Amino acid sequence: MNAVAVSPDGTLAVSGGWDGTVRRWHLATKQPPVISRVHAAGVLGVSFHPAGRQFATVGSDPTLILWDAATWEKREVKGAHPRGADGVAYSPDGAVLATGGIDGVIRLWDPATGAQYRELVGHTGPVIGLAFGPDGVLASGSHDGTARLWNVSTGASLGVVGEHRGFVRGVAFSPDGKTVASASWDRTVGFWPVACPPLPVAPPPRPAGGAAP
Repeated sequence: MNAVAVSPDGTLAVSGGWDGTVRRWHLATKQPPVISRVHAAGVLGVSFHPAGRQFATVGSDPTLILWDAATWEKREVKGAHPRGADGVAYSPDGAVLATGGIDGVIRLWDPATGAQYRELVGHTGPVIGLAFGPDGVLASGSHDGTARLWNVSTGASLGVVGEHRGFVRGVAFSPDGKTVASASWDRTVGFWPVACPPLPVAPPPRPAGGAAP
């Protein structure tokens, strides 16, 4: 097992394995998991939509998969990241899905349609960690040793918030959004102030009649 996420209501857990399998666990019943092998390589990232009805998986293969948490139906986005992806995160309002590529590019998606609508370019190494703050700021951690902040509404980089001497493997916001923590292979955890104003998370362009997941 390489990745795991729990649904917002605490009833489901989803795990991703090196063998390309995705397992859905019902936590209350402790029944054997529902297993699906759809990724062609290891599953590296799992994230639940804030409403809990959808989750996303990414891995060493190029495919992003959007899953219906109740029915197990899936939408496969082939070629989402040509070299694979590791990081994956939903915005607080669920309007934006961010994925971090091994090629260093962050891609933004409409979770309702699976359509990509923006790329965030700035990292020079694989993007492994992604996290949204409560005000809609996106933090990213990369093998280039930096943690960066992004405005997903405009695609603008808000700059490097912290630097390490090793790969940055994870990032997280404090509940008030004023601090970003970054975990690195240099055996340190950095705590960095977020010196930017709150940013509204604008939903991606969506055809008339489009429904949220």
